[in-house]
Amino acid sequence: MPVFYTPIPQNLRVGLANVSGHISVYLCFFLHFHSSVICQCTYDQCLLVTEMVLINIFEVLRVYLGYVGNLKEKVPELAGFWLISFLFQLPILLFFISDEDTIILPHERAVHSLYLGFLLGELLA
Repeated sequence: MPVFYTPIPQNLRVGLANVSGHISVYLCFFLHFHSSVICQCTYDQCLLVTEMVLINIFEVLRVYLGYVGNLKEKVPELAGFWLISFLFQLPILLFFISDEDTIILPHERAVHSLYLGFLLGELLA
């Protein structure tokens, strides 16, 4: 069986994954507040409002599945966490950041870039 060595020690990788999970919980509340402000600013763009509502619902479900799966060491919940993160939230966040046809506010791009960074950190850890 091949052994893969990484330049980052195991305890540091686990610590970074835990920190990313804790920050994700606190970022979830900030994201809900931010999306309610954005929905009031862009209420005429129904696609953006729908995606904001979907990303908020998926974020609550994703954080719950990640914590339950991590604390109780259940593989189905962790798989659900990973699938929700990879299949639903990643494409929506990439759309929010890269779409040039809609009017994207500067703070909206900054918050979604920060959130995308934490999401990629959780997926890769």
